[in-house]
Amino acid sequence: MEDEDYRGASYVYGWSFYSQGVTEQTRASADAFFNDCLNWCGHGGKPPDSQVEKGKLLARILGPKRALLLLDGLEPLQYPPGPMCGRLKDQAMAVLLKGLSRSFAGLCVITSRCEVEEIKTTKGRTTFTCDLENLDEEAGKRLLESYGTKGPERELRDASNEFKGHALGLHLLGSYLKTVHQGDIRKRDTIAKLTTEEKYGGHAKRVMESYELWFKKENKPEPAVLYLLGLFDKPAETEAIEVLKKKPPIPGLTGGLTDMTRDNWQRILSHLRELRLISQSGPSGLDCHPLVREHFGEKLMRDNPGAWKEAHRRLYEYYKNLPEKELPDTLEEMEPLFAAVRHGCLAGKHQEVLDDVFWERIRRKNEHYINSKLGAFGANLSCLSYFFEIPWRKPAPGLTEHDKAVVLNWAGFALRALGRIGEAL
Repeated sequence: MEDEDYRGASYVYGWSFYSQGVTEQTRASADAFFNDCLNWCGHGGKPPDSQVEKGKLLARILGPKRALLLLDGLEPLQYPPGPMCGRLKDQAMAVLLKGLSRSFAGLCVITSRCEVEEIKTTKGRTTFTCDLENLDEEAGKRLLESYGTKGPERELRDASNEFKGHALGLHLLGSYLKTVHQGDIRKRDTIAKLTTEEKYGGHAKRVMESYELWFKKENKPEPAVLYLLGLFDKPAETEAIEVLKKKPPIPGLTGGLTDMTRDNWQRILSHLRELRLISQSGPSGLDCHPLVREHFGEKLMRDNPGAWKEAHRRLYEYYKNLPEKELPDTLEEMEPLFAAVRHGCLAGKHQEVLDDVFWERIRRKNEHYINSKLGAFGANLSCLSYFFEIPWRKPAPGLTEHDKAVVLNWAGFALRALGRIGEAL
């Protein structure tokens, strides 16, 4: 579209909320989006503290503009499959989208696994849904062929149907067959049977398990890299990966990586890119599809809990010491501390993280800085979720009885501020 001067759009803005999945603990929040988008639109000063007013303000500014607004991967801000599937957890975003659906001179494009419940009332008038969940038989066949998969046309069509047109699953299947079986579509019967929910990635996980078995059979180090990426909920910075690769090696995880030459490391990354299991994230980071990250992270946690905890402990130490200021002032400056909370809690250090990072540096004790100065109730709630075993009912067992009550209180306040009254109760 850029080559066509964005087809008449006077403003073009894109933002991705997608990280690891649709659970609460993804640190996805709309606070940074609203701060950045309001600034981009020319709004000076501090955004309103009220979630409703924040959403109304941005809708009012964007409304008359011929703008293209791209909101990618909205599902971390939505309730996952269940009774409230698709409803927005973030009140400011709900208000914004309702406002734009009523009056907007431009176009807002949203991608998500779940339809947005709040704008269903305008469906067919100002809101339109395009279901991209599955490919049809012909499109699935062509996708497999594009990866060099060969065989009788009927077999290719059958494979497309067996994977129910799941795009990522077929994407990985084609790459796997080309690499392991010279593209022979008839060899797909070597892939393990589907064991998890199809709609949210079961077909893709099925291929990833086969890749993992093949790597181990060939004694290749690629799985270790995928396990490392599974520790993150966003693209992994090169510096953070290097922290994990340092000596002493993490047993059962980085033993083959600590002494690896730079050339060999780059060869492994190139191979994983060719297999479409990872991608480059800017000049200094690695990323992969959230389902890939989710699969290998869960596998490491289940099969090697000691390595899982030690890796997160190293990342916790790295991120808590990363900010230049002991007390960061903005959401962007606080981002390493948010990461430190996540990794520290996943390492089992709930009490230390609550005392040294969240209370002292994010909340700034009784100053309530993240709420009162930044108005970042969503980011605050995402951090608090890591201090729970079951959000928002059962605090983590590593906390004192007093602090269990405290985090329940804080979470209730943040939920209420975000308009999530039922959960707050």
